[in-house]
Amino acid sequence: MGTSLTIISRKGGVGRTFISVNLAIAIATMGKKVLLIDGNIEQPNVGLAMNIDSSEATIHHYLAGKKELDEVISKYDGIDVIYGDIEFQSLSDIDTGKFNDMIKKLIDEYDVIVIDSPSGSNTIFAPLQSQENALVVVTPNILSVVDGMRAKNISKKLGSKIVGVVVNNTAQKKYLTNENIEFALNSKVLVEIPYEEKVETSLAMGEPLILNYPNTTVAKKIINLAHILIGVADK
Repeated sequence: MGTSLTIISRKGGVGRTFISVNLAIAIATMGKKVLLIDGNIEQPNVGLAMNIDSSEATIHHYLAGKKELDEVISKYDGIDVIYGDIEFQSLSDIDTGKFNDMIKKLIDEYDVIVIDSPSGSNTIFAPLQSQENALVVVTPNILSVVDGMRAKNISKKLGSKIVGVVVNNTAQKKYLTNENIEFALNSKVLVEIPYEEKVETSLAMGEPLILNYPNTTVAKKIINLAHILIGVADK
């Protein structure tokens, strides 16, 4: 049986989708069978981060009963992906209760299921219910950390285990230290990811950084995070 890892934050713009996409690929390069799911039902971004036109068969079509589960699983460079539909018209057709049933059906087929969750909206609950593990993503400022605390509290109430914190997009001058963040969230900072221009380039191009710029500091940090999360010492 595999495990699920939900990437969480209540604040938008902290790099949750960026971490989800690149971490999923990094884990796959370690010989793991990985599924990446866009769980951001209201504002899906995984397809945009991977330059994919994902309007034909997506999680929205499955949750609306318009596609079968096997029809919405796509292949992308060593991982399986369930994209979201950025043009889906009617959220009223969506049955988010099917999300958890979907995970239960798939958990035995993969070593790791990585879920990109929404930011601050009610649909954040759907990808968090009954998930095993959650990884909190914050930037080193007080507003982001407070929102990280909110995401963590929601996740814990829904039964998820918090595996740690990623401090993303750090600048040369930090207003909060990792120790401050660990104290506030009562969780260990697993990795600190610096600002790097190649990140902006990869997002603009819709190309995962870890595939196109594997020698950057950020790519190496994400690979190190993958090692930590699956319990393999990085050498």
